[in-house]
Amino acid sequence: MQGVNDEGFWEDLELVRINELILNLLGLDWYTVQMSFIAEVDWSDDQWSDLREEGRVFLERGFGDGLLNALKDPRLCITLPFWLALCDELGIDTYLCVTSRAPLDIAKSLHKRDGFPLGFGLRLYATYRKLIAATVPVDTIFVSYNDLIETPAAAMSKLSQVLPLAIDSDGLEKAVRSELRHQTSGGGISLLDEADSGDVDLQALDDEIARCYPQEELIGQLAEALVDRGQKLSAKGLEFEQSLEKISAQHIAALSTLDERDTQIVALTARLETAGTHLSDALAVIPERDAQIGELNQSLEKIGAEHSYALQVINERDQQVKHLEETKQKVFALPIIGRVIRKLWIREEG
Repeated sequence: MQGVNDEGFWEDLELVRINELILNLLGLDWYTVQMSFIAEVDWSDDQWSDLREEGRVFLERGFGDGLLNALKDPRLCITLPFWLALCDELGIDTYLCVTSRAPLDIAKSLHKRDGFPLGFGLRLYATYRKLIAATVPVDTIFVSYNDLIETPAAAMSKLSQVLPLAIDSDGLEKAVRSELRHQTSGGGISLLDEADSGDVDLQALDDEIARCYPQEELIGQLAEALVDRGQKLSAKGLEFEQSLEKISAQHIAALSTLDERDTQIVALTARLETAGTHLSDALAVIPERDAQIGELNQSLEKIGAEHSYALQVINERDQQVKHLEETKQKVFALPIIGRVIRKLWIREEG
């Protein structure tokens, strides 16, 4: 995503898919702020049986022949107990690394990518941070994102103490590109400007967020963001509607052309039947009739080609309609506003 993660998000799509299914069963989205009940989830319950099986297949498949396999997905902050239980069941040794970053940097990134107000992004960060504190083992390694950018070899050395990693300083300098960091904090002015090392005071973090970004201001900002996103999606919906109308008109025209061609074919067939009744008379003038039949065959070939072209055009238009439908579904899947737009869409159709 240009300007956000220019080189990609580096998340395994199958891992993301299973994590999304877990969130769906929990009635959550990745951007849900209130998740305190996660600590009470019984991951051994039968409702998770199918997903546990999918998770086993996913983990047993492996990710290559290296000594170390790494998986990254922010949703693991929520679903980590599910995966740790599976790894324990399968005898897979696990090591956890939390890449910590200044909360305000994360909130700015969410604002740029998703339009979330900073106060909302910070509260979402606090939710994830509390889940991390509640679920990760005590030997979890915390690596500062800023340290990784500024001194990658030193940051990676923390991991090499417990993992089979060789530190290639030259390779790291080439791989870690500081210009891809789009958000930079103010440098440790408050808890919101600095990455924690695993021992942050979560209550103090909540207090700082509430002080700098009051709840009452956040509600108004969310409403403004919702209106802005709605206006943009309404404009996009109008474009979709106009495109659909255009394709529909083309589709109708193609069908009309097909009807016309079918009429011509029926007429030509009738002429051929008439010619058959006069075959005995034609035998007397075979050379002349042969020439006429040749011309008629050429006409039929031309009409057949036109008929095939019309069918091709219809198929292309059907594909365009399908693409637009898929695009509409993607719009419906957008965070928060996707549900609103779906309801508005259904209301307009009703």
